[in-house]
Amino acid sequence: MINDVPNESDRVRRLFRERFTFQISVDTPHVPQGLAVAEAALEAGVTILELGTPLLKYEGVRNVVPIFRQRFPKALLLADMKTMDGGEGEANAVYSGGGNVIDFLASATARKRPLAERSSGSLAGPVDRFALR
Repeated sequence: MINDVPNESDRVRRLFRERFTFQISVDTPHVPQGLAVAEAALEAGVTILELGTPLLKYEGVRNVVPIFRQRFPKALLLADMKTMDGGEGEANAVYSGGGNVIDFLASATARKRPLAERSSGSLAGPVDRFALR
């Protein structure tokens, strides 16, 4: 997936534009619980797996994202990082593990948003700028 950046980014954009999408937040403290929630959600028709902040903090981004990517190779993985000042480094951790989307706080500095966006362009997918206008 990482080696096929333009096609993967296009797939994610098409999904958002052409289909109704349903998202579930996997806000569990441990990977095994999260995998069970994700599997049930995907079977029920969910299209976006949000790897929740508690899961990412308790188990670690570099651990969680690759595990979910391996288990669910076609799922859209959104990492709920709530990035404020990590920018490029946090985006790289998500995208190198196979994640598709990272979110960051609307109040993140103007300098940090382009770093995360640049990272997404070089590795995998779009950055979700919730609440930015």
